[in-house]
Amino acid sequence: MNILLVSSDNNKTSGAFLCLVSLAKYLIEEFDYKVIVTVPKQGDGIELLQENNIPYYYVRSFSWITYNGYGIKAIAKTIFKKMAMLYNWRAIRQTSDIIERENIDIVHINTIFSYVGAVAAKLKHKKVVWHIRESLDKGFNSHIVNGKKGYELINQSDRVIAVSNTVLNEYKSFIHSQIFEVVYDGIDSKFYAPKHEILKKQPVVFACIGALVKDKNQLELLKSINKIKENGITNFKLLLIGDGVMETQLKSFVERNQLQNYVEFYGRRKDVDDILKQVDCLFSVSCAEAFGRTIIEGMLSGCLVIAADSPDSAACELIQSGKTGILYPLGDIGRLTEILRNICLHKNDQSLRNIAFEGQKEAMMKYSSLTNAEKIRDVYLHVCEDN
Repeated sequence: MNILLVSSDNNKTSGAFLCLVSLAKYLIEEFDYKVIVTVPKQGDGIELLQENNIPYYYVRSFSWITYNGYGIKAIAKTIFKKMAMLYNWRAIRQTSDIIERENIDIVHINTIFSYVGAVAAKLKHKKVVWHIRESLDKGFNSHIVNGKKGYELINQSDRVIAVSNTVLNEYKSFIHSQIFEVVYDGIDSKFYAPKHEILKKQPVVFACIGALVKDKNQLELLKSINKIKENGITNFKLLLIGDGVMETQLKSFVERNQLQNYVEFYGRRKDVDDILKQVDCLFSVSCAEAFGRTIIEGMLSGCLVIAADSPDSAACELIQSGKTGILYPLGDIGRLTEILRNICLHKNDQSLRNIAFEGQKEAMMKYSSLTNAEKIRDVYLHVCEDN
């Protein structure tokens, strides 16, 4: 089978791009599929494609997503996107040529941000699988430029895949239920660390991975860290892994509260799998998570994972609180502080190790890249059987 994977970015640290590379790799190696990737702009993601010998084309195109609201920034972006979508017809023609040249059977759109591949597939009468990995409204405060026509195009797909029930529920009023299903993302087995023992050394090492932006909510974690420090608990270190527009504000909070000896800013890293092998507890405190890639990375690594639970997050789908990880109510700094305090005081070390171990088993069984590729292959086979 010949698959065209259409990416909406070209960034080797992007979760969506990492999922695309992993899927392509397993489809080629495990199922002997021919897989071609298109990338829409210059970037470092192609390094991963080259490392894994995945063929690709550069097809310059623009997304159809703009900001919510009627502010100057939103209006300006909407005008730009409408103009850019005229340019996209060139990308549609290029993609159509690739479909024909490579004898593509299925065009797989990797995120809701890109639509060019779907139009090209329609012109060439090819099957379309469309992946939705993001919460546009809650996670990005954004929408499709022409939502009605956009969802009409998405609904012409042969299958639409949501990465969680949280995502499916957000879009179910726009996308036909008969073509819409959930397939959880898969995480590379390089994160699997079966010999990782937590809470054996001092200080206790915490980590939080993600862009330093408002919705990732790292400030909530820092406030809780500050509270335990004020109560005389100092046997910990927090690693903030990522960069973004909130970095200055977060660093200012750290300096203001004299947390420099306890919090380290690691920036964007390529060696997250190695870092997690030195971490006891991974925190995911986001306001909204369409899936929760870092949650599974932490679980696979053998870390104890503590995540914020909210209606807009898939964390509760991935974690059974008290069994495979720990959930706390988003915004409940008191509860988060209590969790941090108990960990640092080593009140329930063996119980917490057991939770981390069960989480690791669960992640390996349900959320490996191979499991994901097998389920996507099944989607392809069903699509090809449908007339």
